[in-house]
Amino acid sequence: MIIRCGEYPNVPLLGTQEAINYNPELTSRQVGYPMIRAPLKETIMPFVIHGSKAHKGEHHKKIRHAWKNGRTKLVWLPYGKVQYQDQEARAYEVQETLRVGELEEALKQMKTEQGSLKRRLEVALEEVCLERQLKNETNKRARVEKETRLKRNKVGKASPWSSRKGAPARIGVSKSQTLQRVLRRPKTKMPVRIGQSMRKGGQGRITIPSNHPRIEGGLKKLEMEIPRDC
Repeated sequence: MIIRCGEYPNVPLLGTQEAINYNPELTSRQVGYPMIRAPLKETIMPFVIHGSKAHKGEHHKKIRHAWKNGRTKLVWLPYGKVQYQDQEARAYEVQETLRVGELEEALKQMKTEQGSLKRRLEVALEEVCLERQLKNETNKRARVEKETRLKRNKVGKASPWSSRKGAPARIGVSKSQTLQRVLRRPKTKMPVRIGQSMRKGGQGRITIPSNHPRIEGGLKKLEMEIPRDC
């Protein structure tokens, strides 16, 4: 905090319309800190210069001189023309500035490429996950179909209808009943007598009149087609 400036016991300030001063010794009191001793009268004496007098006259010169010799040199802000460095230093600064610009442009381009590569990587990972999911679903579907097919084969082997390949087994239907069903189909009025053997593995016998060789041949053919275990 600036306590005083030059020959002034306080801090003078030049504005666009007037010149004033402020008393920093009263600042601690304003923010709540106690004062150890009473301030000097000259340190708290205010002054205000209005109008054009603030930029002319004795006070204006004294204020400029106080700031120039006291504060501006301390903080490296001298008035007057700025002294440039030599040509080599200026050329080096220009080169460094250009190099910094090139590096910033390269960094910006690298960030853009990095974002593009990151996006491509995300898309590739999504495709791999989708392909893996489809593969798992296909394998699961094939496994379910295989299990269903095996179950059907087991049920088919255990079923009594699969005793003969290519034709269902006839349960509870004797050979005579089968012949009777066949004989009901043709429209004939010729007398037919059917006999059968009751022994296991026996073969049915059909007795027909001798004057009907045509029917006899057909019945024999039918009798040969009927399985013995019926």
